[in-house]
Amino acid sequence: MKRILFFWAVILMFAASASGQQDDFYSWDFGQVKAGRVVKHAFMFKNTTGKDLKIKEVNTSCGCTVPQLKKKDLGANESTPLEVKFKTKGYSGPVAQYIYVNTDSLEEPVVKFTIKADVVK
Repeated sequence: MKRILFFWAVILMFAASASGQQDDFYSWDFGQVKAGRVVKHAFMFKNTTGKDLKIKEVNTSCGCTVPQLKKKDLGANESTPLEVKFKTKGYSGPVAQYIYVNTDSLEEPVVKFTIKADVVK
């Protein structure tokens, strides 16, 4: 039983480290932010599918996070800015919010971006 648990722990560590490389590209940490401020960051969303891509919608994990996408139709290897505003009012301490870009791609229908902040008073 211990060997099986160890095996799965090793597999999960490799999966986490592999996804961590991608998360670094798709995440932004604002660091310490004073409560009540609105902070902004622009990600670059790139179509890596090799064919035309349609962005169906962009959702967030909270109404405090507002995304704005410049283009919804991208050709192969084309990019567009994804601007994100995070309203810190009402938050305290470490916060993580998520932005979900829903596409018509069968290989990767949802791309997740993450913003983080340590909200201080």
